[in-house]
Amino acid sequence: MPGEGKQQEVAAILFNMGAVDKHLYSEVANMKLEYFEKMFPGMDNQSQEGFIFLVTCLHPQSTGQLQVVSSDPRQPPVIDPGYLSHPADLPCMRHG
Repeated sequence: MPGEGKQQEVAAILFNMGAVDKHLYSEVANMKLEYFEKMFPGMDNQSQEGFIFLVTCLHPQSTGQLQVVSSDPRQPPVIDPGYLSHPADLPCMRHG
């Protein structure tokens, strides 16, 4: 499979943010709030200046799914990004 057995390229992203709380951090990190709270239990809801440092694989092998749930264009689709669903992506993230 592509990407297996070789090191994938990674990128580091630093966001400088002012007056943020866990809701904004979870949005920027593209995490559901419940998961973010489990990963960062000490993060309370006080709005303070801060930053977030993200690492990502530049060419992930994982794929997600998009499901149309209604013919009504106002209904949002169901999106499953499928993060880290391919076995080659976890070593890439650990490397980053």
